Amino acid sequence: MNRTESRRQFINKGLVTSAGLLWPSGIEYTKAMAAENTSEPGKPAQITIQETRRIYSTPDGGKLRYNAFTSMEFWRAKYYVAFRQGVKHSPSECRLVLMESTDLENWTERVVLNRPSIDDRDPKLLSTPDRLFLYTVPYPRDSEVMSTQDGVRWTDPVDAYPSSNGDQFWKPKFYNGSYYVASDYNNDRVDLLKSTDGLSWQHAGTILEGTKYKPTEIALVFLEDGRCLALMRLNGIGPSGTLPGFAISSPPYTSWDLTVGQAVRFSGHAVERFGDTILVASRAELGKGAGRWDIPEERASQRTVLYTFNLETMRLEFQALLPSEHYRDSSYVGLVKTGESSAVISWHDGNTRNESNIWLARISIG
Repeated sequence: MNRTESRRQFINKGLVTSAGLLWPSGIEYTKAMAAENTSEPGKPAQITIQETRRIYSTPDGGKLRYNAFTSMEFWRAKYYVAFRQGVKHSPSECRLVLMESTDLENWTERVVLNRPSIDDRDPKLLSTPDRLFLYTVPYPRDSEVMSTQDGVRWTDPVDAYPSSNGDQFWKPKFYNGSYYVASDYNNDRVDLLKSTDGLSWQHAGTILEGTKYKPTEIALVFLEDGRCLALMRLNGIGPSGTLPGFAISSPPYTSWDLTVGQAVRFSGHAVERFGDTILVASRAELGKGAGRWDIPEERASQRTVLYTFNLETMRLEFQALLPSEHYRDSSYVGLVKTGESSAVISWHDGNTRNESNIWLARISIG
């Protein structure tokens, strides 16, 4: 099987492999898991995993085998997936790779940034009418940005927010004629930034600062009434070491209320709204014990999990698992809406050491 070959014919049969049972839809099973692991009230969403496939793994003989930290966008009739390709998780020799496809089945890859001595991390894509932007953090320095007008030729990276120091962008978002991004600074403050073009950013508000929490990886979603919800990873607390945090604000987004979520691991997440349903994909721990989801018939592992978010309780509601070959380092999700009730998701699945692959799933939300 080559790195872009569909795994549908194997997964649809529920093939039992050395990695376990993989399934693309298995909706009865995921509903049962949601019922056993969700204590919050409310009608469960219908999250159907329609198809999963591995879209990239390093060819045999390649030394950069750790493909991880995905982002995804749709721009000019093509899907784009960006990720970091390295020798190992971090730090290591690495480069940034961009995959493009018109049909989500056939992919073309190209290296867009190759600085072997710099640990470029967490590439994040943003599409605008004129350009496709790629933001990266040359860890642990400030965020940088590069752009393309044709998907092939890219500008050199420059500081994304020159007026600041220590900024680390996460997932830029378009809303109501402007672009927004949450930026954290050494895990001790989170700012909301605003832009009209994706290139020049201005301070729009402070989401969190001066607390005992260490916030990072802040994903934004805008609600129908104009409020902004920021979902963040809070470091250094809880049984898993990373808890979910949820901050919410009304326009003009200068005053935020923070809620600390349930005691489960939360990182590498993405979020989108589908009508009244807020879909969240994140890393989680499975197994018995504090900070883990106790899922019947599932081995102790790290997995990428699909949740819905309940605005009334400010809690995540477990819905389904995405498949894994390694059952270890799995997360850092790209999420693109393909309709009012459908989406496509990218994520990486690895062994925490020196091998990780890029996967894709089509889902429906009902």
